[in-house]
Amino acid sequence: MLLPAYMMTSAQVQQLESAARSGNASAEYMLGEAYATGMAGAQNAGLAIQWVSRAAQAGHVPAENKLGQYEQMGFGTAANASVAAQWYQRAANARYAPAEFNLGLLYETGLGVQQNWITAAQWIDAAAQQGLQPAVLERNYVTNTALRVKHAQEVAAQQQRGSGSCKPFYQMGAMGTCVPGPALMIESMRMDNARTAD
Repeated sequence: MLLPAYMMTSAQVQQLESAARSGNASAEYMLGEAYATGMAGAQNAGLAIQWVSRAAQAGHVPAENKLGQYEQMGFGTAANASVAAQWYQRAANARYAPAEFNLGLLYETGLGVQQNWITAAQWIDAAAQQGLQPAVLERNYVTNTALRVKHAQEVAAQQQRGSGSCKPFYQMGAMGTCVPGPALMIESMRMDNARTAD
């Protein structure tokens, strides 16, 4: 176990605990983090999740995100990605960039939610617009994949309707369905090259 960079004195822990017991959500969150990291003495996952959960229930946005992380990792509780997604959603609705990114990653992977590249791209882009560096790095990949998925869904819907015309980069095949044309392969290679250049 790694030792925390800073250890709280017992007087500091008591002062923080007193504020937390009085219902101060920021103090609840800080105390939970102190127990999670071992800054309050020995690491205690049970106390960490107890205090962070109280802060999250009170609407403390960073605590909502942190509780989502605990739920996703199974820190102090059984791992539950669906519950994690709910906590990330609450914090993301408040425009908290780390939660927007975490929620986007869940939609990207389908962990705890139904996989949805378009929703993933929207949340990751929202976090990237606030300057969250991991989101900035992930944005191009997710957005390009979302565009490909959306295009494939549109083509499939068009084929089901039997419209007789194809979207760009596709051509009418022998069986009357849209099939990838040579231009799609060129566009796909261009998008892949753009992604690796980042």
